[in-house]
Amino acid sequence: MPVYEIVMLLILAGFLATSLGGIIGIGGGVIMMPIMIWMGINSESATLYSLSAIFVMSLISNYKYLQNSKPNYKAWLFILSLAIPAEFVGSFYVAPKLADNQFMFNLIFLILLLIIAVLMFFKTRLKFKYPIWLSCFLGAFVGLASGSLGIGGGILLVPGLMIFFNFKSKKAATTAMLVKSFTALTGAFTLLAKGNVSYEWWYFVIIIGAVLGSLIGTEIHLKVNNKHVTIILWLTILALIVKQIVVLSIGN
Repeated sequence: MPVYEIVMLLILAGFLATSLGGIIGIGGGVIMMPIMIWMGINSESATLYSLSAIFVMSLISNYKYLQNSKPNYKAWLFILSLAIPAEFVGSFYVAPKLADNQFMFNLIFLILLLIIAVLMFFKTRLKFKYPIWLSCFLGAFVGLASGSLGIGGGILLVPGLMIFFNFKSKKAATTAMLVKSFTALTGAFTLLAKGNVSYEWWYFVIIIGAVLGSLIGTEIHLKVNNKHVTIILWLTILALIVKQIVVLSIGN
């Protein structure tokens, strides 16, 4: 693939992922990773590029979010308290076991998405509202999934805050994005600490797309209401479920 095509695809991947991420509070790794792997970039390098883009995007989004609304700082601290250690565990001990088994990787991610979708569908009937300190366990779950599967975890964290702690979608998005600033950075350092990541500096042009996308996505987030953010989150989860089913079907 010519260099100019790689550059354009990376910028486009970063733009699309962070535009959506800025609206619903996810990092966008679930969009960037498949595109980069399709381009022939190995999963470890793709994860590093993705986390770098997510970190830059989270800084921009948080700056704009904090000018207009406040995240739940207690939830943020509780989530981080176990999310970062769990991310290390997932990255060092679980991810290597899944690296050679793409079917299991895709199956686990599909199951997680289906559980989230079912819980969100029955959210109004279940009426969960656990004490905020229990969000540390949500952080542990998301951190473990993030480190194990190489995803940012926002697609699990935002619905988790809405389902179990009765957060409105915009409050969940702003809180999750603040978490992403730290987990994306620690995730990148964890990958580098493992010492088996090769990378090309110019591939970090994906950050250009992330800057543009986060500016647009965050601006949209600030203009829409909770209902709109929830609908976009629902559509994203459903699209990912369909994508995982297709990938598993093709794989077989």
